[in-house]
Amino acid sequence: MKKIIVMILTLCFALAANAMTKEERQAKQQEMFEKVKARQLEMLNKKMAVFDQLRSCVESASNRKEHKACNESAKEKLKQLHEERKAYRQKMRQEIDQMRLEQMKARRMEMDKKMQEMEQRMNQH
Repeated sequence: MKKIIVMILTLCFALAANAMTKEERQAKQQEMFEKVKARQLEMLNKKMAVFDQLRSCVESASNRKEHKACNESAKEKLKQLHEERKAYRQKMRQEIDQMRLEQMKARRMEMDKKMQEMEQRMNQH
């Protein structure tokens, strides 16, 4: 019975040690928010630049052919921005997956270490 209680307590302490504090989580969330916000503002500025170019192109167009060329050019630029966002999202997903994998490996190693310590304690008693 004592061995089980020791194992449970050790496991609880190991889990508590791995958990981030509230302040650490909030700091990480704030950092991620700032990163997302900056990226969104950057993409909005790029889109606005495309629409500003479209506006000036349409205003200077003197016939239907020039007007159509303006629209096609803007459409192509917006497609490029879309592909850029898509590639960025994929890259971020891969980074997040890699980070999670590393965290899981670290937790697993820590838990294995704690389990070995518990087994040694149990064998000593």
